[in-house]
Amino acid sequence: MATTTITETRGTVADYDSDVYNTVNHTLFIACQKAEERNIQPVINTAVRDIFLKHNVEEDYSACLIHRHYDLAADERNVEADGKAVASKDFTGLYPSSWIFYKGTCYPYEYKRYVVPQPSPAFVADLGDLLEEKGLTDLVGFQTYTNGIVGLESTDRETNVSTTVDQDEKLPVPEGMAPASWAFFRV
Repeated sequence: MATTTITETRGTVADYDSDVYNTVNHTLFIACQKAEERNIQPVINTAVRDIFLKHNVEEDYSACLIHRHYDLAADERNVEADGKAVASKDFTGLYPSSWIFYKGTCYPYEYKRYVVPQPSPAFVADLGDLLEEKGLTDLVGFQTYTNGIVGLESTDRETNVSTTVDQDEKLPVPEGMAPASWAFFRV
């Protein structure tokens, strides 16, 4: 009897795909509206949090609100440096820092120019399965996280620049900014 080997791809991170990046068609403002309309916060506060804590990644990653600041050509990447995310054709020294789930696969979505933690296959598999089950892959992904700091974002669409402000998580959100991530803590 012949045996068939099935390659397990669950939990792997695929290479960047500009077509996947371009499937996101909502701005930060629209993503915030959709998240509120669909009442995603209870799932974030429970099931999503549980995955982060189960894998002990809460100090390295936060859940993030999937949104698109501007269009990118196939030969560009969204790269964050010095609190600004810009379209770049220079791929030198890029490290994935935000990930999105699309049709059962995890893809890098945004990059930084310094080394950041990369996710384990088990974490990627569990989070991807949960987001698929809850129908949240269009709104929730994950990103690298600095303990105690939340990234608040705004976008200048005329210049195609997204600005991220690092702010203490306990402070109120300033006018014109939107919280784009959720951090998790052990009690």
